[in-house]
Parts: sequence; structure tokens; C-alpha cells
Amino acid sequence: MEAKNRSKQEKQFEKIFKNLFEIYFLPLKFHAKHFVGSDEVSEDIVQDTFAHLWEIRFSFDFSGSVKSYLFQAIQNKCINYLKHNQVKEKYKSFASIKIREAELFTSDFISQQVAILIEKELSASINKAIAKLPDRCKATFLLSREEGLSNKEISKELGISVKAVERNMTRALSSLRQALQDYTSIVLIIFTLMK
Repeated sequence: MEAKNRSKQEKQFEKIFKNLFEIYFLPLKFHAKHFVGSDEVSEDIVQDTFAHLWEIRFSFDFSGSVKSYLFQAIQNKCINYLKHNQVKEKYKSFASIKIREAELFTSDFISQQVAILIEKELSASINKAIAKLPDRCKATFLLSREEGLSNKEISKELGISVKAVERNMTRALSSLRQALQDYTSIVLIIFTLMK
């Protein structure tokens, strides 16, 4: 009976960890990279943090703020990493500033900064996707979304039928959806961080 409960518990932990990893990996990586300045090192720090959380899963209180714990754990690991590297002359002044910065910033402040970075990246990707649209689709989309014109007004502005406006909007939205499909999880992350 105990083995059965343990197996059920393991499956629950796996599901929790999968969700946590999908939601927080990218923001935690941005958070770590802000301090250590390296993609590779920041990924290692995030993976170490998740590995440690997995090791303490039976004693960890998942009903508390897991987000705060993860950001604080990343921050502490970054401080330790920078202190370790401080002995190397080329990292000394950079590390001192980043250690002080890490000690001063709260996890809420960092969460907001990460959300802003992700939003900027998403906005840049949207603009790039819009720029790749065919001219008529782009014009229709921009008149609708940026100018707030109705399909009838767009039809008059562009000298095309309302049906053509609808087709252009459908084509534009379909292209944008396809170009931005990888960013669905980023939107979810931004929403989660803004809670």
C-alpha cells in the first residue's frame, strides 16, 4: 500500500515539475542571465535549482509561493557563482556590481523586469511577423488593429470589397498565428508573472 501511495505521489510530483519547468524556465533563465551574463551558465543554474527542488520534493511545501522560492534560489546561486568568479581578475568589478545588485533587488522587482524583457521580445517578434505579411494583408491588418477601422472603412480606404478585407484579415491572422506559435508559452509566462 505504501509503495502504491509513493508511486502516486511521484506521478503528482512529475506533473507539478513539468508545469513549473514550462512556466518558469525562461523567466528564471533571464533572471540568472541578468546577473551572470551567460546563457550556458544561467541554464546550468536553473537546472541545478530544479534538480535541488526535485531532491527536496517530499519535504518542500508546494502550497506556498513556489515562484518566490525559485527566484530567490536562482538569485542565491547567482551570488555564489559570482563570488566564486570574483577571484578571477577579469570578473572582479563586474561580479562586485552584480552581487550588490542581486542583494538589493527583490524577487518581485526581478519578476517585473523579466516580464518586461519577455514582452519586448514578443513585441519585436510580432512586428517582424507583420513586416513579412503581403502588402494588402499588412495594410488591412494595420488599419484594423492600429487605426481601429471597421471592415467597411478599410474597404473604402483601400478601394477593395468588404469580402476582400475579411479574406486579408483571415490570411494575416493565420500567418501571425503560425509565426508566433512558439510564443504561446511566453504569453502564459507574462500572464503568470503579472499575477
